[in-house]
Parts: sequence; structure tokens; C-alpha cells
Amino acid sequence: MQLCNIGSSWVDGNQNCGVAWLTRNHAGAALAHSRRSYSHVSSSLEAEPLGFYWASESVSTMRYEKVVFESTSYLAGEAILKPGNFPQWLSLIEAIREKLSLLRLWSISYVNRGANRCADAIALSVTRDQCYASYIATDCPGWLLPIVREDESGIFSAH
Repeated sequence: MQLCNIGSSWVDGNQNCGVAWLTRNHAGAALAHSRRSYSHVSSSLEAEPLGFYWASESVSTMRYEKVVFESTSYLAGEAILKPGNFPQWLSLIEAIREKLSLLRLWSISYVNRGANRCADAIALSVTRDQCYASYIATDCPGWLLPIVREDESGIFSAH
């Protein structure tokens, strides 16, 4: 079972939002990460399910089978689990659920900000540093390595 932390960063509706994910194995070692920007996103609440879409699309394409998606957005998780309560995002939620159906097993877990700091930092690099190029890469970005290593060694307990 892989863990997939999802982060998002939003400034305002006239700029790009950033979304990111970082996957880890059962021991906490980083497997892969990604970031992407989206234009003309109306709110931070819209940015959060876009992060879930990018993560679910990516991990299904990478042929992951069992994934626990972790996010600081309780609302985005609820939207995916109870789409009828969020009609404004229905087409996006349906697209997310279609990608999730390609996985053998998945779940969504709400985590505190400290447990999601790597994915949030990658997403913030889009809006803060204007790094709009999307990519998927193995491991983690070098500038984030100290935090990833702390998490792996258990210095910071995510749960």
C-alpha cells in the first residue's frame, strides 16, 4: 500500500493554483512526486479537488494498485466520498472517481498540516516561485530532501 500526500496552493482567481502529490512506501521512503498548475481557479476550495484529480490520474497511470490518499482538505475528501452534496464540482468529482476506479483499493485520510508538509511545499512552489511547468519524477525534489528524511526516520510523526 502506497501513501499519496496531496497538497494545493491558491492565491486568487486570476492566477494559477498549484497542486502536488508525493507518494511513499510503507516505510515512509519517497517513491515519486509531482506538481501541476491550473489557471483561473475560483477559490482554494476548487484547488483542493483539482489536487485529488491530478493525484488520482497520476497514480492510476503509474499503475499503482493500493493507495491511501492523505490531504489536509477534509472538504475535498468528503466531496469525493459524497458527490451528491457538492453539485458545483460534480463533473470534476466524477472524473476523480473514474480514475479511482482503476485502482484495486483506495482510501482517503484527513491529516494535519504537519503530516502533509512535503506535498504542500511542492504545491506552494508553483504559486510562490511561479514554477508552472508540470512534471512527474521519482524520489523527491532535492530541496525537500531534509524534510523527507525527517519524516522517514520518524522525527515527525504523521499520525
